[in-house]
Amino acid sequence: MSLHRPSGISASVLRLIAITVPEGGAIFVPVEVYLDESKGSKPERIMCVAGYLFERSQAERLTVEWNAQLERFDLPFFHMVDCAHGSGEFSKLEKPERIELQTELIKIANKYARAGFSSTTLSEKFPALSILHPLQGGLEQTFNSMFCLSGVRRWADVLQYNGPISYFFESGNRPEQAEAGRFMNMICEDPVAREKFRYHSHAFIPKEGNPPVQAADLLAWQSYTDRRHALEAKPRRADYVALLGPNRILSRHWDLEETINQLVDFYEAGALPFKPS
Repeated sequence: MSLHRPSGISASVLRLIAITVPEGGAIFVPVEVYLDESKGSKPERIMCVAGYLFERSQAERLTVEWNAQLERFDLPFFHMVDCAHGSGEFSKLEKPERIELQTELIKIANKYARAGFSSTTLSEKFPALSILHPLQGGLEQTFNSMFCLSGVRRWADVLQYNGPISYFFESGNRPEQAEAGRFMNMICEDPVAREKFRYHSHAFIPKEGNPPVQAADLLAWQSYTDRRHALEAKPRRADYVALLGPNRILSRHWDLEETINQLVDFYEAGALPFKPS
């Protein structure tokens, strides 16, 4: 299937979309997007929002295979930071076992996700930008989520997919969840934004019992760590390279100037439900 680039669609987005088009053309099935965040403490002060877009049936297949891998290692759910460091439930596994598990889960994520999105920012830069945000706080969560949702929207635009999209975020008693809720409510309450993002619903769900959210956790931690390694002049992790797959992930690391410019671009493209001022 050949694709002609519509105005305003970058080459990276076009490559992402080209590999996600199923045989026979556009899809018209329910779509689900799962997002999670990863945020470091000092000195890195990096924040990432990342996740995957699935056809509902593919999310169900991922769930079956993902749970089978967890059962092999007697784990209630997958948490990437614990897997990486051998902490929590993962303390009972030797490092080779943790590597084996993550390798299998990466294969499953790459097999079933139609697309992936990740956005990382430097947290220390965002207090100075809070005046741009009508909610006076939480701009960083909104910005990174906006990049991911903008990728979802472009995916849908190019495929001419006008079916329903449900958005799921990992739940928790954190400021990030409250901000994500406010942001998604703004989309829900704006008829234009609802149409642009094919909004059907949004919800906050726990990692446990929800493998698609665990897959988002895996991508978020890996993207966060990739940004940290870049700042520390360390090489890219091999597992992150494997997770990127055949150009399946639309990923971006932002600096301050790019962040400001992108906020304006989001609004002018009609993708941001409030105007930066």
